[in-house]
Amino acid sequence: MGLGILDLLELAVVVALAIPIALLGVQFLVDGSLLIGGGFLAMATGLVWIKQFLPSPTDVPKEIAQQSVSTIANEDTDGDE
Repeated sequence: MGLGILDLLELAVVVALAIPIALLGVQFLVDGSLLIGGGFLAMATGLVWIKQFLPSPTDVPKEIAQQSVSTIANEDTDGDE
C-alpha cells in the first residue's frame, strides 16, 4: 500500500507533534525522572503508531470506494471472457 501526498502530509504533521514530546521525554530521562521520561517517549511513539496503523474516520469511505471499484472491475473482466 503506497502513501499518497495527503497521507504523507498527515504523517509529517504527526511527526512534527511527536518530536517535541519525545525531546521532552529525553530531557526528563537525562534529569533522572525515568517514569515521566518513559511516559513522554511512549506517548510520542504512540502518536506515530496510531497514525500509521489504526484507520482514521477518513480511511473508511476510501476503503469502501476501493473495494467497490475493484469489485466492478473484476465483474467487467469476467464478462469479457
